[in-house]
Amino acid sequence: DPAGLHVRFLGTHDSSRLASLAALDGRSGCRWPDGAGCSTLATATTDPAAYARIRRALAVLFTMPGIPFLYYGDELAMPGGGDPDNRRDMIWDGPLASVAMGTDTPTAAQTALREFVRDLGRARADHAALRRGRRITLVAESDVYVVAWAGETAGEIVLMLTTRGAGLAGRAIDGLTAGQLEGVTSFERVAGTGTVTRATSGNRLLVDLAAGEVGLFVAR
Repeated sequence: DPAGLHVRFLGTHDSSRLASLAALDGRSGCRWPDGAGCSTLATATTDPAAYARIRRALAVLFTMPGIPFLYYGDELAMPGGGDPDNRRDMIWDGPLASVAMGTDTPTAAQTALREFVRDLGRARADHAALRRGRRITLVAESDVYVVAWAGETAGEIVLMLTTRGAGLAGRAIDGLTAGQLEGVTSFERVAGTGTVTRATSGNRLLVDLAAGEVGLFVAR
């Protein structure tokens, strides 16, 4: 329902932290260090595969119908188990460093993830199709997911593609009509990685995306 206002979320104060789940951290179910299998709590991940999982999950969240809800710190891959371990002090830096209650500072991987989330938020704010357009699933396979949002005017298309398996090299994508693609000559990437081009004839799109990655594109 394009008018739906349901809130979608991946993490809350009632669940284990997204980052620790994505890192497959066995301590993601711990609530406090009690000496019974949880002598230590989850720590921040440095695994690139975990960050890729988080990016894919957040991209899907921000391109679903409804309102995306982001639990504080998930944009920085903050670790944690169940309540109350999922309520650790926020990691502040830059102009807000003076209000930090802890001593942690973001790593390069964490700040890169935060910028990716900012890109997702900007895309939703800038493109009405993502908020109230027609959602069209183009590919739904076990390891490949491609969805388009078509706005009210011809050529108003936002495309999200992701793969958790092998990379996509020149993968052909069908499903959009000539009317929806009217006037479209190229696609600009607004978040993530990869490229999308329109085939020289017809309505087919050709996509390239590295293994495990995600990209968000706007028709131009």
